[in-house]
Amino acid sequence: MENDKYILNYDLETKLKELPKILQIILKTEGTVTVILSSWLGEKVIVKKLSERNNIIYKASDLNEYNFDTDSLIDERTILIKGHNNRHYTMAVSAVYSQYLPEYLKQKLHNTNIGIGELLRIEKIPTFREIEKVEFLPISDVKIFSTYFSEEKYAILYRRYSIYIGMKLTQKIMTINSYWPASIKL
Repeated sequence: MENDKYILNYDLETKLKELPKILQIILKTEGTVTVILSSWLGEKVIVKKLSERNNIIYKASDLNEYNFDTDSLIDERTILIKGHNNRHYTMAVSAVYSQYLPEYLKQKLHNTNIGIGELLRIEKIPTFREIEKVEFLPISDVKIFSTYFSEEKYAILYRRYSIYIGMKLTQKIMTINSYWPASIKL
């Protein structure tokens, strides 16, 4: 039942059907979030870098939240995506296997406020995105979330996916954990 990892469980699938269609699309597809949101909203969204830590050494045994399978040197980046009206839509924490990125791409990633997916699209780097997990989390599970989404009192929509590059699209270069307020109306 290898293909079952791509099938959401029934309870989650039922809950997701109650969400606005745009969130259903974003949570279930491998598209670039900033492009999808901008298209839906009819305006360019703003990506604000909240934090960045570089050259962090992680042991594979410590990486449950990123799902890396080897000891790694990573860069971690936390971003907030918001509209021009300052409305916050989502936040994401990305762990990048920096040793697998070309130097020019690492520099662009550190020196820009655009989303990682958008940067890869602009640079025309072929990628494959694999959604690994979609679930509802209690707000208490993600402490930083309440700082930017104070109106959300109960639940967070969570999606973890990995991005792959390379000749056969087999080299994992990053894992992204994205968080959405469960009560968001788009």
